[in-house]
Amino acid sequence: MFNVHAAGGSRMIRETVDAVAACAGKRGVKSPVVLAVTVLTSLNDSDLLEIGFEKTTNDLVMHLAKMAYMAGASGVVASPRDIAAVRRDYGEDFVIVTPGIRSADEPVKDDQKRTLSAFEAIRAGADYIVVGRPIRNAPDPLTACRRIVDEITGGLAPRESA
Repeated sequence: MFNVHAAGGSRMIRETVDAVAACAGKRGVKSPVVLAVTVLTSLNDSDLLEIGFEKTTNDLVMHLAKMAYMAGASGVVASPRDIAAVRRDYGEDFVIVTPGIRSADEPVKDDQKRTLSAFEAIRAGADYIVVGRPIRNAPDPLTACRRIVDEITGGLAPRESA
């Protein structure tokens, strides 16, 4: 799995997709997933204004997701709050990797502004979630990990029954 920042533009995304495919082809293996990072989960609308973006967080995420899709990326890295819109516009085959996961039982207040629980992210359609701090910073990381796994299992239940 490779990722690039979507803000690098469609040319960079396309060249990465092409280079990864060429390299995989030379080795006779399936091309790895190439993802474009949209907007960091630590940024909200006011942060985007501060750094010079005039779009809302949602509008910028959707703009970058469209650019990534059109440039041939396999999917995006997007906040849990962006999953449903990206999934709606780009379908089930467009991979969504989601950081900013927090435990439903113990929501953590830190620099991450656009977060959801693992259950909510999986239910919304995330293909993969990235979980760091809720496990790393937990007094009992194993128990925290088990809670996250339970949330994932609960979020997957509707998919498995469909």
